[in-house]
Amino acid sequence: MLLEMLIQEHTRLAQMPQTSEWQNDEDRQTLTDKQSRRLNQLNQQVGILGEMLRDFMLLHQIEQSESEVDLRLVVNKLACVFRADPFFKHQVKLDLQLTENLPLVRIFGRHLVPSLVHLIDNALISMRQAPQKQLTIRGYVEDQWICLLFKDSGCGVDPDCKREDLFRLFRSHWPEPLQKSKRDEGHFGFGLYAVQHLLGPYGVKTSLKRDGDGTAVTLRIPPSS
Repeated sequence: MLLEMLIQEHTRLAQMPQTSEWQNDEDRQTLTDKQSRRLNQLNQQVGILGEMLRDFMLLHQIEQSESEVDLRLVVNKLACVFRADPFFKHQVKLDLQLTENLPLVRIFGRHLVPSLVHLIDNALISMRQAPQKQLTIRGYVEDQWICLLFKDSGCGVDPDCKREDLFRLFRSHWPEPLQKSKRDEGHFGFGLYAVQHLLGPYGVKTSLKRDGDGTAVTLRIPPSS
């Protein structure tokens, strides 16, 4: 849209007489000032896009690697990438608390990265219609276990639902309005199943509980050594 506006205004500017036939100097100055502002905006947006692409490339490299993973780096980069989602960027308050020097984890990136994406995506869906939209992500060490907590202020968990049901394939307990918003994806109840399926073989323990009006999901990752 910005490029289209620049092209239109540039065409208009090029078609204007280059003599004293201008209506007045203020008209020309106003137009050139607008062009300058739009060029600056375009330059800023290209810079932001470049940063996003670097984040995507780094996450892709981590997914392709089979070495130990820097959990703090992955979570920080995913938080940046999700800022491309307008809902996340403009409506969700993110509270990111990652302990310094979190130990590296022995989980292949191709299993860890999509698991974290599913957890963040689930949190965003649950907050679509919530009056308060806050996502808290905490990374810390407890009893030598590396813990990663995702806490959202969304719709919460149905108190009558058995927790183990939430981890079954295609078992979903989203409220009906949220199911409608998610319907374009063509499936329900895949995220938590995928997390457990991908991370379980590494000894990761996944727990879910109602937290106030929202939900808290905790990954407990065993130490590497």
